[in-house]
Amino acid sequence: VTENRLLWSRVLLVVVYEELLQEPMTQLRRILDFLGLMEEPSRMACLAKHIDGKAKGHQREVDPYTLTEREVLKAAIKVVTWEAHLRGVTLPDYVQQITTAT
Repeated sequence: VTENRLLWSRVLLVVVYEELLQEPMTQLRRILDFLGLMEEPSRMACLAKHIDGKAKGHQREVDPYTLTEREVLKAAIKVVTWEAHLRGVTLPDYVQQITTAT
């Protein structure tokens, strides 16, 4: 589905996960601007106030994916990375990250 969006969408905003972590408010403003939505100052202030800290809930160290699932994920990442490259967008090497993490 994602690769189809990359292929056929005329208007596309790529949000890189690592950039979202590094600059959440800047990336949120990019998303709002892309969607044509106005910033709501009270909501932005609330988000900025709660931007740091761990997510609630149980955090696992175990890789939940089987070897087959990881291979499917790697193949999908390669397609999306290539399609993004064709649009002039460079993504991090997620395949290497998956390979290293296993």
